[in-house]
Amino acid sequence: LEDWELWLADLAYIGCRGIMTKFKGKDLTEEQQIFSNIHEHIRNRVENVISAIKVPHAMFRPGAYRRALKHLTAMLHVVGHTTALQLNRRQRFETFGPWPHGPARA
Repeated sequence: LEDWELWLADLAYIGCRGIMTKFKGKDLTEEQQIFSNIHEHIRNRVENVISAIKVPHAMFRPGAYRRALKHLTAMLHVVGHTTALQLNRRQRFETFGPWPHGPARA
């Protein structure tokens, strides 16, 4: 991580430099609860994308891939691009921002 970078992570990374985790506990302030809800909202989207890549492909199981790294890199590019296409065609979440997020809708 660069000094200015912050990553969102689950509670397994609490206390790590540059890592932002949600707040835990029952007596959270309203601000902490709002932050934790936003944090979970963003992390949920990331976890869904990771799941869309890992679950259908057996090569991502621990110890499953034992071939050349250059082939794995090529396969990751194909899987990444096809997953992005698939996610763009059937968006599960409302998107935001001034840029296009998928096929034009009439």
